[in-house]
Amino acid sequence: MAVTHHNDVKKAIADAVLGEIDEDTGAADLVLQTAGTVAVATLVFNDPAAPAASTTGVLTFDNTPTIEDTNATGNASPVTKFVIRSGTNVEKVYGSVGTATPTDDIALSSTTIGAGDTVQVTSLTYTAPP
Repeated sequence: MAVTHHNDVKKAIADAVLGEIDEDTGAADLVLQTAGTVAVATLVFNDPAAPAASTTGVLTFDNTPTIEDTNATGNASPVTKFVIRSGTNVEKVYGSVGTATPTDDIALSSTTIGAGDTVQVTSLTYTAPP
């Protein structure tokens, strides 16, 4: 039998993750990177990055207005990962980027981003482990 968590525990986990992301002064951000950790686009969250987690342990990041980078650096290698950093650039959450869900944590229409492109995230959630 797999380990599972009660909803109260899942909510506490998700709220702890949010606490880590929002712990420093300033707004947290989401950085899209190549496999070699080259930052291609940096999208700044609102501060705080999200309201408290739902009763089932889901954080819905505040993207009103849409978080975006209007001057992406562009990349020759595909974007393959992301990192969420606190307001003082401390890395807190990592994940994969690709073009398919649920295989990738973040799915983009293309993992190649042109220099000067606008990159937008219209919705982003974090779900605590089951």
